[in-house]
Amino acid sequence: MVQVTKLSVQVHNPNRANLYVDGKFYKGLDKIVAVRLGLRPGLTLTPFLISQLDQQQTASSAWEFALRSLQRSPKSVSTMRRKLQDKLFPDEVVNQTIQRLIDGKILDDDLLANNLVRYYSANGKRSRKQIWALLKTKQLPTSVINEALANIDGGQEFLAAHKLAQQKNHQWRELGFKVRQQKIAGYLNQRGFQYAVIKQVIDHNQLDAEESA
Repeated sequence: MVQVTKLSVQVHNPNRANLYVDGKFYKGLDKIVAVRLGLRPGLTLTPFLISQLDQQQTASSAWEFALRSLQRSPKSVSTMRRKLQDKLFPDEVVNQTIQRLIDGKILDDDLLANNLVRYYSANGKRSRKQIWALLKTKQLPTSVINEALANIDGGQEFLAAHKLAQQKNHQWRELGFKVRQQKIAGYLNQRGFQYAVIKQVIDHNQLDAEESA
């Protein structure tokens, strides 16, 4: 049996401690883990206690890693799961960490999707299809994305397409109307706007209104 001989707070990280066993450095660990296990000088480290130490430290490391990652940017459940797996945390620890984040409302796919839809639609220049593709890169479930996109009404998409059409109509004003109309339609189609919306914004009256403005 080995015995704890010293437990000292790390100089550069007060949330971490150095554990010494039988007079020699054994390992670094989170202070919260040391407190939970009641580690103190004179305590005998039984095989069971060593196992608990390893398990709790792994869980604590996964939790701290997840929080640091979320501080940098919001993430979906799938993205966070992948990041934890990439760090080679055991599946059980990954699942427990994810569930803890969800229970604490720290991970919330619905909230993330709604916030991203508001952000991406704020400049009024993206189609619903473009926003869908952007949200998909965040590894959000399709059902969650579709529900968030339901908050974008047809009027918003029309205004976004109309704004872009006006810009291109001005840029290509030296071209004949038909050529300009075709180029604008192609441009909007590439950006994912629906045919019905494109047809509305390239209407003769819509483009003429911009020319005379």
